[in-house]
Amino acid sequence: MGYVRCQLTDLTDPEQYATLVTVLQAEKDMLVHAHCAPSCGTASRARGRKMAGIPLHKQPQPLRSDDHPDGLPNLSDAERNRLDSANRSYEATASLLLMLIGWGVSVSIENPLNSLFWKTSWIENLLNQVPKGHNTILDHCMHGGARDKSSRFWSFNPLKPDENMLASLAVRCDGNHIHKSWKPTVQNGIIFYPTKEEAAYPEVLCERTASIFLYWAKIRNLEGPQGLTQQLSANPDVGKRQLFTNQPRTKQLLQAVSEFGHYATIVIPLNCDNLQSMFSKLPKGAKTTSRVVQRGFSRDALRAAFGNQVLIHQDLRHGQDFEQITVGVPRDPIEFMKEAQKVGHPRGH
Repeated sequence: MGYVRCQLTDLTDPEQYATLVTVLQAEKDMLVHAHCAPSCGTASRARGRKMAGIPLHKQPQPLRSDDHPDGLPNLSDAERNRLDSANRSYEATASLLLMLIGWGVSVSIENPLNSLFWKTSWIENLLNQVPKGHNTILDHCMHGGARDKSSRFWSFNPLKPDENMLASLAVRCDGNHIHKSWKPTVQNGIIFYPTKEEAAYPEVLCERTASIFLYWAKIRNLEGPQGLTQQLSANPDVGKRQLFTNQPRTKQLLQAVSEFGHYATIVIPLNCDNLQSMFSKLPKGAKTTSRVVQRGFSRDALRAAFGNQVLIHQDLRHGQDFEQITVGVPRDPIEFMKEAQKVGHPRGH
């Protein structure tokens, strides 16, 4: 998985929201997917639950309820300001996703399974306007997380409206591991909430989700070039300045010969803790390029599909859920030199 530049935008600021819409509209034919995970702090049902060891005046108070999902009455000014800010972000998120769906872009939105976020008027309106949307329920501990956190992902793909594009992520806790505690701790008078540690998605969940989006990027021919020849063929201007003048600090040109000579497949149980031992059987420099949860392991089916290019974990049993990992295997030196000779010098492209 690679890295990309990020642009921070405050959706509650009308000017910033308008700028984002302008940028998205200009690039709408190149958009692969839009995923949103609005803040759930004001919508948490954990608010109002008394926590041992926390002074009464520091206990978080509920800001919403099932009867008042958009906000409780009689809140303090500070609480009302925080609630209003969250509500503006929910409204902007719903409007943004409806706009993207209208352009034919697939979208998804995530929040904790029991969050009152799902009952707010703006999100209910979004889901009602897209009745064919799909819900995917998953437990983070089955995607590399340390705690028993359950999330709901709602998604819709205009390319295949009847198909749940995130269905492979729907894995619930199997009870075969220990979870870290949710109990807050107090250090030097400062309260530390474990929820802060769980704000970011687990890395494995990110990789599995990105693999799904990469699949749909390939379907739409938006994957991008895999080497310098493909890159210059698609956009000859991209290399003119870099090839003949100073090189920029940011890497824009791809290497002349693509990184991988071939791809191998590793098949492991979910939450496998010795993945590195499987990688040790591959040449140095092998890298994960996709991770997908699959149902119903069959050794014969995998051998038929991948032949000798598949490594199967010894603990996998027939019929169980598993993870299929695609790994890019670097070219050996001789193969690399042969390919480089075919490509020639970049000045010739």
